[in-house]
Amino acid sequence: MIGTRGYPSYYGGFETAVRKIAPHLVDEGWDVTVYGRVGATRDSDPERDLRVRSVMTHGVETKSVSTLSYGLTATLHALIHKPDVALVMNVANGYFLPLLRARGVRTIVNVDGIEWDRAKWGRLAKAVFKGGARATARFADELICDSEAISARWWRSSSGTSTTAGPSRAPEHSVAAARLSRSRTRL
Repeated sequence: MIGTRGYPSYYGGFETAVRKIAPHLVDEGWDVTVYGRVGATRDSDPERDLRVRSVMTHGVETKSVSTLSYGLTATLHALIHKPDVALVMNVANGYFLPLLRARGVRTIVNVDGIEWDRAKWGRLAKAVFKGGARATARFADELICDSEAISARWWRSSSGTSTTAGPSRAPEHSVAAARLSRSRTRL
């Protein structure tokens, strides 16, 4: 899992998703590695599942380049170990999908809305998100969207890249009911 602050982390929605998904995937027989940022998690966290491997990479800690720099170092580490699949959070990390594809790593990208339309970002940041989104649409094997509207927009912009839409906050019982298993899951 690439693109969050680590495991377990409480920073935002992607971190919450990873905190719930990672142990579940381990229960289903997957070897799970979550890439994170040095100092963003605590080894003594009571929610840490020791079966989930955490790898801390380095990056540049600034608002404008931290996601890209940590995404790059996590991707480079993953290339060495060649996982079967990478769950990538955030379209800004789309720039690194060609590297994963060239190494034969299948990718699922969890997109977080249409970042380049958000007022909080300046012109350069919006352009970076838009470029990452284009790369994501071109190189991701699967997209996960948190709403049908976002899914439809991504499908149109990605020339038919398969998308899956679902609520960003599913209740615990519905996650367990889904019973994601390695033997029944495909990309």
